[in-house]
Amino acid sequence: MSLTKKWYQILNLLLVREYVPLEELSRRTAMSAQTVKKNIELLNEQMEGIATIDQHIQNYQLKIDQLDLFQEIMNGKLNQETDFNSFGRRMAYILKRFIIKDDFIIIDDLAEELGVSRGTVNKDVKLIKENISKYNTSIQGIPNKGLKLVGSEFQLRLLLLNFVYDYYSEEYFISAETLDQVDKLAKEYMLNQYTVNLFKKVIAVSLRRILGKNPILEPILYYNNFEKDSSKMEEFLFHIEKEYKLTLGSYDQDFLSFPINTRVTTTVIGNNMVQYEGRVRGLFHEMILEIKKNFITEIDEENLFQDMKYHLMFMLNRIIFHLN
Repeated sequence: MSLTKKWYQILNLLLVREYVPLEELSRRTAMSAQTVKKNIELLNEQMEGIATIDQHIQNYQLKIDQLDLFQEIMNGKLNQETDFNSFGRRMAYILKRFIIKDDFIIIDDLAEELGVSRGTVNKDVKLIKENISKYNTSIQGIPNKGLKLVGSEFQLRLLLLNFVYDYYSEEYFISAETLDQVDKLAKEYMLNQYTVNLFKKVIAVSLRRILGKNPILEPILYYNNFEKDSSKMEEFLFHIEKEYKLTLGSYDQDFLSFPINTRVTTTVIGNNMVQYEGRVRGLFHEMILEIKKNFITEIDEENLFQDMKYHLMFMLNRIIFHLN
């Protein structure tokens, strides 16, 4: 994993909670405690005058001094300053080329564009295949034709969000009016800074794909859009259609809403969430059966389900969108 990727992992964790223990940062980033400390030192140097990660005994806290400049960092500024010597940037470029071209690409062409050897591109492609496999996408090769990225529009957007956007955010556009609408929703839904940043990225990526004639044409499996009938989201989606002169399909509306439907807190719960209980109850029942296979225990299933159902609803959505 590239250095900047580790930095963004740390920042995203610190955006979710006010204090994060060193032990948790180490575990969630798969780095030793000493390596985490060193990365925080380097990150503080990069963010000097903009934000600071302070240590309180064994806990760390993020303090933001200049929100506008910090937003630029969270929009990928640290990644944009790297060159093709970084695997992360080469991966972003290769995936971007595959998604935009939507056809076969020859390895020699990629090597020439990146200014690296054919062998380096072959190694990169192998690593990229490993990284994207959990997104139900693949890179397929045909002799004399080249390589092609295969995946649904939903999965391609997740690749853009997680591997491409931070390196090429300058190619995406959101109007000032839309940013104001996002800030308004953030207050109404009490979204943390991590979710707000994610929401803006989702909007930017979605608009670019929809305006490029790439809508989502299939339902997102197992996804629960709790805000489907929300007046707040309907108003926001109407703004998007009017601002960018487009018509949003129902599945694109679902995708645009996912940051709100995957937020950590359930303080604000839509009235229509009860209709999703049936889906979650089925999964819950499967969990209980698995527990009973392995443990001898008595469980008050109904009480446990009532205690866990909202947590399970949001957790399922987070799994679908590959959020920690």
